[in-house]
Amino acid sequence: MRRPPIVAIAVVLLLSLNASAYQYRVSGMATYSDSTTVIYEEVTIQCEDDEYDCHEFRGITTKTDGYGYYELEIDIDDSYDGAEILLMLLGENTSHIIDVSEMDEPPVGRVVENLELTQDRPQSPVFSGVGCGIIILS
Repeated sequence: MRRPPIVAIAVVLLLSLNASAYQYRVSGMATYSDSTTVIYEEVTIQCEDDEYDCHEFRGITTKTDGYGYYELEIDIDDSYDGAEILLMLLGENTSHIIDVSEMDEPPVGRVVENLELTQDRPQSPVFSGVGCGIIILS
């Protein structure tokens, strides 16, 4: 007869723990210095050595799509509010401060962090291949 109250208390505790944790989505567009999009490249979460709130997210990775958009999802609770994560793309870091209240602003459920690189877009291998072909044929 004592099991049902213990089970009910355990279920209530588990549900209350899950209620405070939620998905934090960081998304945006990645561009080179000339405003062209960065396509099919990895965006990875890195951390400063002294930023201890971030270490469990280190190494989470996604890729930009064919239009330069990316989206990263991490599980957080209110204790991560104000933590700094570094979004690494092609060797460049962009700092992002986790702001829980920002998720309530449009677009609801995600935070926009556009990644603007300082480096130029790499030269297309198609044109360099054509140039090499012309040199070889001549």
